[in-house]
Amino acid sequence: MSRAQKTVHGIAWSIVANLGARAVGLIGTLLLARYLDPADYGEVMAASVVASTAQSFSNLGLGQYLLVRPDSDQRVLFHVTFYSAVLCAVALVVALALGPAIGPFFRVRQIMRYLPLLSVTALLDRIVDVPERILQRDLRFKLLSLNNAFGDFAYTAVSLALVTRTGGMSIVWGNVARSTLRAVVIFKVNGRAGWLEPVPLRRDVTRRIFGFGLRLALGNWASFLARRWDNMLTSRYFGPAVMGAYNYAYNLANVPALQVGEQIGDVLFPSFGHLAGQQRRDAFLRSTRLLALLDFPLAVGLGAITPTLVLVVFNAEWHSVGPMLVILSSLSLAYPLGYTAGCYLQAAGRPMLLSYLEIGKALLLFGGIVLLAPMGPRWVCVAVATAYAAHALVSLWLVQVADQVPLAASLGGLLPPLAACLPLLAGVLAVRFALRRNDLLGLALEVLAGIVGYVAGAFCFARRPTRDFLSLARRFLRRDPHADDADTAGPEPGA
Repeated sequence: MSRAQKTVHGIAWSIVANLGARAVGLIGTLLLARYLDPADYGEVMAASVVASTAQSFSNLGLGQYLLVRPDSDQRVLFHVTFYSAVLCAVALVVALALGPAIGPFFRVRQIMRYLPLLSVTALLDRIVDVPERILQRDLRFKLLSLNNAFGDFAYTAVSLALVTRTGGMSIVWGNVARSTLRAVVIFKVNGRAGWLEPVPLRRDVTRRIFGFGLRLALGNWASFLARRWDNMLTSRYFGPAVMGAYNYAYNLANVPALQVGEQIGDVLFPSFGHLAGQQRRDAFLRSTRLLALLDFPLAVGLGAITPTLVLVVFNAEWHSVGPMLVILSSLSLAYPLGYTAGCYLQAAGRPMLLSYLEIGKALLLFGGIVLLAPMGPRWVCVAVATAYAAHALVSLWLVQVADQVPLAASLGGLLPPLAACLPLLAGVLAVRFALRRNDLLGLALEVLAGIVGYVAGAFCFARRPTRDFLSLARRFLRRDPHADDADTAGPEPGA
């Protein structure tokens, strides 16, 4: 199978497996809200933020080195494994030591109840990261996607089974189950070969991997802070209950971005690394068009059905999620574009541009929260949505600066899928105002109207990317042996 075919199959498996897992996970998360108080949920999320902060800040971009340098040998693999694990362990010890002071400052006083076990899962995830990168590097996306999906199933099953007995701690045990299952499968598949077999540490290898990783570290840190510490600021301003509702809305809004946009980006990153020149530029334009075709209707549709969704699924104490989710659903329009552009910049050898970009996004986001939070929680959502929209636009512009991919072509490819969302929106609103049903049947009919509206809109306003997507889908289903790299690398010149 060619690299291009592996990329297409990887995208398909990533989307299908993760959408299936996330559908189950989403149902589980919605059910958890019926048993958890928003304040308890906020406390658990605060502990998760602290543990994942230690994990992220100890990353230093070493994992990305394995994707950008796919020919890395056993020495490099072990060096990355060793330094990643040691740095993560040290950072988590620091986080545990600071936890008792962090909790009261951000008004989450139960944080130490959850932080120790979440720190264990964070360390396990860090160790597993290296063999997962090896699978990505080798374009073994099917196995990786299925493993992640089964891990998410385990999280949902365990957390739901324990929620009535352990409350917020059920989320922690769900995380333990997910990380343990993923690790067992990865260790079984990869064994110790290469990445976990000790070799003497060498200064030249250390200098090489850290020389690459440190250029990405600031950008990675800034990106993480923008994605997670908005929760902590929300808790600081409004308390854990509002933060719990905000986090719930943010996570729901991000479902399309993470389960479609980011999955595609994770597959494209190593694939971009195998391309060069015009072939890589064409691949970027084509991938952003297809990304918009798949992701935009999910984002617009989620925002459209939110008023009915909240009334059907949530009890009264969670109804504040609704207005926040309507605003934050725009994240799934912007985030995948910025993420894919970031993958492209890394593959093109311009990691410092990505770092500056992420730092700018974090500064804009936190500055906006500080400025707008006194006006209420909904304005925090406005600040976050604005920061991600600006980040996406600047990301596409930097791709033009770095590798001569025209901004007009990037933006022009997004307009047809966006126009195709108009019939979707019209269909949802028409059903809502015609039936005025705030029950499960009304929600199902709104979803159905949105699907029909988008399919019609796609064939009317976005014919070219729709035909392209259907062609790739047929090739995937038939496993066409005659497709080659050039066929799927990009559109014809001027497309």
